Amino acid sequence: MTKTSVTAIRLTRTREVEKVLKVARKRYPALNDPEIFKLALSRLVREADRDESMAELQATASQAVGFDYLSDPEEDIYHLGIGKKVNI
Repeated sequence: MTKTSVTAIRLTRTREVEKVLKVARKRYPALNDPEIFKLALSRLVREADRDESMAELQATASQAVGFDYLSDPEEDIYHLGIGKKVNI
């Protein structure tokens, strides 16, 4: 028989935490508090992954064309006012 250990996160329910939980309960009435925390943590991880992906994309682009080119506002055609702006 194998034992599985459960890792617990202890959180002090301050006024701010209760306030956030109250809003989250309205948005997700079917979820209990632990499920709301899991959802919140998963969103934080997803955001961190997105930020890392964006940083990696910017690093790759700067290596491809040169960081000086990407950060030079004079290379932006809209900055110079010569690009045609389209309203959809």
